Amino acid sequence: MSLLNTFKSDNQDFSADILSTLDISSLIYTLDICLNTIYPNESQRISVINEAIFKLSPSIKFETVYQKYFNEMLHENAALKLINSDLKNLLEGYKLKDLTNDDEKKALIDQVAHLQNLLKEYKDKEEAKDTENTTLKNENATLKNENGTIKATYSAMESQIEDLKLNEAIFLDVANNLEEEKNKIELETVKLKEALHKANKDSTNSSIPSSKDKLHIDRKKKKDKENKKKDNTKGRPGAKKGHIPNHRAKFSDKEVDKHVLHKLDSLDCACGGTLEPFPEKNKTFDQFDTPPIVIVKIRHTAVAYKCPKCGKIHMVSIPEEIKKEGLIGNNLSALIAMLTAHNVTISGIVKVLEAFGCHVSRGTISQILTGKVSSALDSAYNEIRNKIPTEPYLGSDATGHKENGKHGAVNCIQNDEFGFFKITVSAAYADLIDLLGPNYTGGLECDFATIYQKLARETKAIIQFCFSHIKRDFNNLKDHPNKEVSLYGKRLLEDLSNLFHLIYLRNEVDIELDPILFNQIQDQLRRCAIEMIEHALDCPDHKEAMNMAKRFLNFNKEYFNFIDYPELKPTNNQTESTLRFVVILRSITQGTRSEAGRTFRERLWTTKATCDKQKKSLFEFIKFSLNAYCNNQPTPSLIAKAS
Repeated sequence: MSLLNTFKSDNQDFSADILSTLDISSLIYTLDICLNTIYPNESQRISVINEAIFKLSPSIKFETVYQKYFNEMLHENAALKLINSDLKNLLEGYKLKDLTNDDEKKALIDQVAHLQNLLKEYKDKEEAKDTENTTLKNENATLKNENGTIKATYSAMESQIEDLKLNEAIFLDVANNLEEEKNKIELETVKLKEALHKANKDSTNSSIPSSKDKLHIDRKKKKDKENKKKDNTKGRPGAKKGHIPNHRAKFSDKEVDKHVLHKLDSLDCACGGTLEPFPEKNKTFDQFDTPPIVIVKIRHTAVAYKCPKCGKIHMVSIPEEIKKEGLIGNNLSALIAMLTAHNVTISGIVKVLEAFGCHVSRGTISQILTGKVSSALDSAYNEIRNKIPTEPYLGSDATGHKENGKHGAVNCIQNDEFGFFKITVSAAYADLIDLLGPNYTGGLECDFATIYQKLARETKAIIQFCFSHIKRDFNNLKDHPNKEVSLYGKRLLEDLSNLFHLIYLRNEVDIELDPILFNQIQDQLRRCAIEMIEHALDCPDHKEAMNMAKRFLNFNKEYFNFIDYPELKPTNNQTESTLRFVVILRSITQGTRSEAGRTFRERLWTTKATCDKQKKSLFEFIKFSLNAYCNNQPTPSLIAKAS
């Protein structure tokens, strides 16, 4: 029956080797019985069985096997019919013939018995066949039910598979969409991180000038500074561990203008004795102070004389130098100028003078500063201006400046001897060339501003770009959200640390006392410079890193000129320090309002910076300059004279 089911299933294929293990006659017999109820017509049944056998194995000659089978079946049926016929004949003969012979009678009885036995055997076989056929029919029905159940299950499973395939396609679409969304989110996250990193740039981690720092960044710096003080002692005032403390020296006896003795009210001791002075244990406490400040109000009167004889009046004229001083004398004018140089506003100066009984307007003070003081400092300013093109080494920097709301710039040029300031409409290349001269061939320490890049390309000046500025750029790369860019920044910072260590060692060596060691350090500096350039050029594929590599590719010489020219400093810190008080003033005032105010600021800033470098008194220099100017005498020079 399993073979029949297998045959009925159109989805199964079997090889011919299955038939080698079967009895073909039994197979045909089984198929014949099973198909009997489906195909009652014998010829139709034979055709179906023939097709089945051919499908199972086309090589089998069905006609021969099947004909043999049917011949056997027909032979058995014929024999059965013959037996029945013989039995009937015998019975009829027995009825008609009177058997007297015992032997014939016995033989007939035996023959009838034999025929009856044969008939019984055939009937038993037929009953067995009927029973087997019934069993096969029942099995066939059961298998049909099972086949129906299997088909239903198979159909349900196919439906489930189709649903699963549909769900799989949906899930794949959803997964692809999620993957695309994930990639978009990751890309947006990278962009946001880089944007946030760019927004957090300030003067501490990039080349952005401190004037562009935002207020919230300033608060952040203050908080970081407070945390730093909690963690270590670097920010605390006073001598550090291992350093020699620097105490203020006591006044000498000649310096003391007033000596105050503090004594006991009673000289009686608790023991009954009388106390006597013991100078060896005296304690002193020095103090600076001033007597009450009183601004002297001076009235100059020109006395008139009249001749009693002729009645002619003779007048005494007030000296020109007095008139030139104006309402405010030179000493007070010098004090006002000094306060202005230290970023005290005109309104603040007015309040200070009012505290001392001097009531003047803001306009009066402004006229004194832009008129008398500015003119008195003009000669010293121009002296430095003319000296700049001849200096072998200079430092240059610029900061923003406003005049009547319009943006300009303050150019600062300095060296160890002087500091010079020039206010221009913009930080233009032409203004810098005007100060240095078109043929300047000396060394110039500066930052990486555009005008200095152009100066390096178009002039013969020896440019030294500042490593303090580029260090902040390295820190910015180190903190970049991109890991490759961060590693790139860390590597450059390590190279920079090694470079500054060698610079420190070179500064500690006297070239005249130990030239061999100096040259060894110089060779190490050159190797370190080459290594830094190689590391800078080996950059990841990122815009900021590639910009840094491009900088070293185009200006590698300008970053390492300090090696061959030891007089050049590798940083521009000294110029920035010179310019610092101007940057502070910008946040206090609104800049200048006129050409006269601009001229005064240039002269005052130049005078202050130069006096600070030469350890001169700004007040004394301005006072001497005012006295010389009012008396039509040559004003003093700001340039230190060679000894």
